[in-house]
Amino acid sequence: MITATNPRRTFTAIAWWWGLSVLLFPCLPARAYLADSYDARVADLGTLELELQPMGYGFEQDESFHNQLIAPSLIAYIGFANDFDVLFISRLYNEIASAKPLVETRESAVFVRAMLRRGSYNDESGPSLQLVAGPVLPTASFLPQPSLAGDFGMSVGLVASWSLPLGTLHHNDFVSLTSDRVAELFVSLAYEGPRAWTLRPYIEGWYDVDSTAGSGLASGVVGAYWDLSDVAILEAGVRVGAYEDLSTEGEIRCALWLQVPVWQPR
Repeated sequence: MITATNPRRTFTAIAWWWGLSVLLFPCLPARAYLADSYDARVADLGTLELELQPMGYGFEQDESFHNQLIAPSLIAYIGFANDFDVLFISRLYNEIASAKPLVETRESAVFVRAMLRRGSYNDESGPSLQLVAGPVLPTASFLPQPSLAGDFGMSVGLVASWSLPLGTLHHNDFVSLTSDRVAELFVSLAYEGPRAWTLRPYIEGWYDVDSTAGSGLASGVVGAYWDLSDVAILEAGVRVGAYEDLSTEGEIRCALWLQVPVWQPR
């Protein structure tokens, strides 16, 4: 547990930490990321891609029922070299109607993504393969008191995408050491409708398990992508998951993906 002796200084540090996601593009509308899997592509050199969600809803059901606002959420990608980009992700969770208010970031990380093989998902042939690696960030809490919890972790993954006439398949395998020093495995398989379709269905199933007993989580996502233009995609869907102990969780997601040129490559 990392806690500053000066609460005001701690709160300022955490606000700056999470505020990166707001400062990157403060005036744009937002989106929640529909997919939990990554696809085997990177942002173009000199291009910023944003996946923004102004507000989402989540719930957890164990001994009691917990409502959550997931607002806001952000994933930012920027292409810094040919076939390479860097990714920042963070989500802010707010407990609703709780006797013990809780506001904290989760799932925060910084990854570098590198194309290992350009394939049909990149307008070439065969499967597209990508390597993803980077640090998992500590949890930043705003309530009940400003603090940083946990340590830095690490995540490494392999992403495969294969575009076929009837749609695209995405497969992810990730191994991680979380900020709580827990080993974790994430495996997913997803189907996305043909890329030529303006409105594309999306179906995803994944399994996440760590070294904590009874921690296995099986989850599914159903939703759709709607191409608003070449640089904007609206997406919406629902996710439902169940743990080995039969406790459940779920989300309602609605998001916007945007592509913004930052500099002109030479």
